[in-house]
Amino acid sequence: MIKDTSGTDVRIAQNGNAGSKLKLILFVSVLLGLAILVLAFNTLSRWWSSDVSVKTSDIRTLQVQRGEFIRDVSVQGRIVAAIKPSYFSKTAGTISLKVKSGDQVSQGQVLASIESPALNNQYQQQKAQFDLLSIDVERQRIRTRQAIAENQRNKDLASLKFVAAKRELQRSEKAWEKGVISRLDFERAADERNNAEVEHKYALTNADLAKDSLEFELQTSELQLEQQRLITEELQRQITALEIKSGVAGIVGDIQVAEQDTVAASQLVMTVIDLSAFEIDANIPEAYADEIAIGMGSIIKYLGQDYAGEVVSISPQVVSGQVKSVIRFEGVQPDGLRQNQRVSIRIVLEDKPDVIKLRKAAYLDSSAGRYVYVINGDTAIKRTVSFGRQSVNEVEVLSGLEPGEEIISSDISKFKQAEQIYLAD
Repeated sequence: MIKDTSGTDVRIAQNGNAGSKLKLILFVSVLLGLAILVLAFNTLSRWWSSDVSVKTSDIRTLQVQRGEFIRDVSVQGRIVAAIKPSYFSKTAGTISLKVKSGDQVSQGQVLASIESPALNNQYQQQKAQFDLLSIDVERQRIRTRQAIAENQRNKDLASLKFVAAKRELQRSEKAWEKGVISRLDFERAADERNNAEVEHKYALTNADLAKDSLEFELQTSELQLEQQRLITEELQRQITALEIKSGVAGIVGDIQVAEQDTVAASQLVMTVIDLSAFEIDANIPEAYADEIAIGMGSIIKYLGQDYAGEVVSISPQVVSGQVKSVIRFEGVQPDGLRQNQRVSIRIVLEDKPDVIKLRKAAYLDSSAGRYVYVINGDTAIKRTVSFGRQSVNEVEVLSGLEPGEEIISSDISKFKQAEQIYLAD
C-alpha cells in the first residue's frame, strides 16, 4: 500500500498583519488604476471632442498685450544730395573745362570757361562809347558852369546899370527942381532909368531860364551816360559769367560737354553735388498717401541705428501705385552718407497710448483677420475677433481677446477652421 504525504505536512499558523498589507496594496492598485482610467478618459474625451490634433512643437504662440500702439508705414528710400546745382553756359562760344567728373571742388572754384570773341568785341565797343559819353558829360558840365558864370555877370552888370540909372535920375530930379537943367534932360534921365530897370529884369529872368536849360542838358547827358554804363556793365557781367564757378563745395557730377565743344547759350554743362546736406527720396504706397502729410515724423534706420526724420515734400501724382516723397534728417545727420545709398524708413502715422494689441504673424493672413485660436490648457478654441489698424509689426485688437491670453501665431489655415484643436505633447 502506497502512503500519502500527510505524514510530512505541517500546519502553518495564519499571520494577520501580512493579510492587511496585501489588502492595502490591492486597494491602492485599484485606486491608481481608476485614476489612470479617469485621466485617460478625460484625455480621450478631449481628443475625441477635438476636430484636429497637433503637436505643440509644430506651432508658435503669441500673448495678447496692452500698451502703446504706434501705427506706421515702412518704406525704402534712397540717399540723394539735397543741394546739387546745375550750371549752364551763359552765352554761345567754345568751352574749356577746368575739372573732371568726381573732382572735389571748393566754393567759388572755376569749373569751366567759355571763349566768345563776339561778346568781347561788343564789350570793347560799348566800353569805348561809355568813355566817350563820359568825356562829353564832363565837357557839358564845364560849359554849364561857364554859361552860369556868364549869366551871373550879365545879371550883375544889369543890376549896376539899374542902380546907376536910379542915382542919375535922382540927381537930375534935384537939378531940375533947382532949375539947373532943362526938362528935356530930366526926362532923358528918367527914360534911361526905366530902360535900365527893364534890362535888369530881363537879365534876371534870362539867367534863371538859361540855368534851367543848361541843367536839363546836363541831366540828359548824364542819363545817356548812365544808360551806356548799364549796357557796359551787363556786357561785363556776361564776360565774367564766361567763367563758370561753383556755388557750393562738393564733388563734380556728370559733365554734359566735352573739352573745346561749341556750346549754345543756356546749355547744360555740369552739376556739382554738395555732400554736406543729404535727403531721402522715398516711394510711399498709394494706400497710405492720403494719411501722410508734410511735417510728419519718421524714423530712419542707417547702419543699425535710428535717426529722426521729417517729411518735407509729397508729390501730388501717383506713379505705378507709388507716391514720391522727400524725407530730411532732423538735427545732425549721420556721418558717412553716400549718394544712392538705400535706407529703411518708418513714417509714424498714429500713436495710441493704451491699446490691446498683438504682434503680426502668419495667423493674420491665414485667417483673413477674422478668427484666432485661443490656447486653453491642452486645447485651442476657435474664437471670432475683430482687428483694427495695423502697423509694420503690430495689429490693434478691437474685440474678442483680452490682455494675457495666448493664441496660436503660426499658420492656422491648415486647421480647416476647426472649432477646437487638441494640443498633443
